[in-house]
Amino acid sequence: MAKKINIGSLIASKTKETFSNNQLINSESVKNNIQIIEELRVLIPPLGVDEFSQLESNIIKNGCRDALTVWETTAGVIDANSENPSAPRYILVDGHNRYEICQKNGISFSVQLMSFGSLQHVKEYMIDLQLGRRNLTPEQVSYFRGLRFLNEKMK
Repeated sequence: MAKKINIGSLIASKTKETFSNNQLINSESVKNNIQIIEELRVLIPPLGVDEFSQLESNIIKNGCRDALTVWETTAGVIDANSENPSAPRYILVDGHNRYEICQKNGISFSVQLMSFGSLQHVKEYMIDLQLGRRNLTPEQVSYFRGLRFLNEKMK
């Protein structure tokens, strides 16, 4: 006999888990020090002109409703030759288009800080996140599945 699942309880526990593991913040010091790593940015399929325009219009009209995902790490993890390896670094993981729009238009946004063990873990997260999005073409889905396969193969 199948066990019944209490959906409300499951959602509550997942929400609690998410907010206890990830920190949603509005700190200006973090927001002013967000860095973009090109190696991560290119993992995000670019929006078409119309898609970007629609997103920009929505954000201007309604504000940036979704928090940007930022990897909280240190300079030494990003660059082994860093002069100050323990200096904090805030790397943009998800929300590159929203970030660009907010910066261009002076629109406030929230940040969700996440921890990852390495740049490779960030890439894996980003690939899985992109595969869960509905706006990917079949070619993009195939590309991300290939990236995930290559990452798993390298382990």
